[in-house]
This record gives sequence, structure tokens and C-alpha cells, in this order.
Amino acid sequence: MMEPPFVDTTPYDKHFDYRKDFMDIAPRFFLRTGLMLRMLRGCEGTVLDVGCGDGFFLRQLGRQGYRGVGIDVSAAGIELAKSVLAEYPQCEVHCAPIQEFGPDAGYAIATCGETLEHIQDDVGFLRQINRLMTPNGILVLTVPIDMSLWTQHDVDAGHFRRYTKTELFEKLERTGFAIENYVVWGFPLVRLSHLTIRRAQTRRMGAGSRSRKRDLLVKLKPLLRLAKHLVRIDNLFNATERGVGIVVRARKTHESILSGAV
Repeated sequence: MMEPPFVDTTPYDKHFDYRKDFMDIAPRFFLRTGLMLRMLRGCEGTVLDVGCGDGFFLRQLGRQGYRGVGIDVSAAGIELAKSVLAEYPQCEVHCAPIQEFGPDAGYAIATCGETLEHIQDDVGFLRQINRLMTPNGILVLTVPIDMSLWTQHDVDAGHFRRYTKTELFEKLERTGFAIENYVVWGFPLVRLSHLTIRRAQTRRMGAGSRSRKRDLLVKLKPLLRLAKHLVRIDNLFNATERGVGIVVRARKTHESILSGAV
């Protein structure tokens, strides 16, 4: 495979330094990925995880018995993913830009978790995902929503936008996908804690003592283990559509015409 061209992944590489210490017990990750796995029920075949990052969702897939292939442009993320997936040899990862990855029409299932908001040309990116999927393939996608929740964390993380449901659906339909199901998640508990959590994440991603930050996370772990179960209450209120993110299941209905660079 070709070496990926230089891409400045600094904004989201900062996530990996703190995420690896507590990702398995992070309440938002736990709630969101639980919904993703629910959307995948009944799907069979190898899962292509686009923007796999540090590999924690691939590990969730491995635990559920799926075979997975992950791609990401972050070398730091891929190196961490290799260690995260050490016990799941059925899951492999590749450091490559999506436009250089193949084969075309190779995957019946694709996932893309919290990645599209990092992509300036998100429509072009969706077209590339379409290229990699078989006819009638299933895509499970998650993105943050609601620009009123925009914080400095979004800037530091390299986000270009938070979506509206209408915008996301229109872009999926324009790139060859039909919406089959969706859930807006994260209300009321996650939404109420959103600003506090994002400020804390911004501090952890900034300058300061790495050992001091890690000591703080160790102290917080018992609370996080409790909180990851507590936030499941939010699933009772998904119909309000007032949450912080959206999980969508869509089916590839036709080929999307590729144009321009991604």
C-alpha cells in the first residue's frame, strides 16, 4: 500500500494521550457505541471502520465476534490501535487516506464514528465510503450535532462543524445512501454535563503535567465506572431528539460519483 501523504493530525492526536487511560469506562463512548452495535444487529461480514483512531470501537466489534478492518490517517492512532487490538487478531488496521484504500465495493458493512466532523470535504469523504461498500451495504455513522453546543474543545479537536439532522441526511442521500434508522442520543444527562466535560477535556489536551493529569484520571475512574451505567437513562429520552449526537444507519442504494480530492 502507498505511504499516506503528510496530513497534520495534531488536533486529534492530542485525544489519544488521555483517552487510552479510560476509554473503556468513558460514559459518552459507552452510550454511543452501544447504540452503534444495536444498529449493526443482523449484519454479517467484515466491518470496515473508517477513521478507526485508537481502535477502541474495533475492539468492541472484536468482542462481539465481528472481523474488522480499520483505516485512519493518524500514525499515532494506528500505533495505539495495534496495542488495543492485540487480543483480537481478526481485527486489523492500516494507516492510509481513504482515497488510497481499496478494494472498491469490498465491504458489506462500514462504520464511521465521530470522524466526519473532522473532514472539511465531508461530502467527498462520504463518496469514498460509498466506493468501498458493496451494493446494499450498511453504513453506521455517528457525528456530534447542534452548533449551540460548540466549545473550544471542538476547535482544539479539529472539528469543522456540528451537524443538524437535516444537513446530515441530505449529505448522505446526495452521496448514495438511504436512511434506514437513526437515534439522537445524550439527553438529559450527557447534555447537562456537556460543557463541564468539554472544558475538562480541553484542559487535559493542553499544556501541563502529564503525570498529574493521569493521577487525576485514576482518581476519577470509580466515578466513571458508575457514570457509564447511569447515563443509560438517557436512552429513555432519545425520542426528544435533544441530545448531543446522532447515530444513523443507512443503506447504499447506488454508486456515488467521485469528484475532487478528499
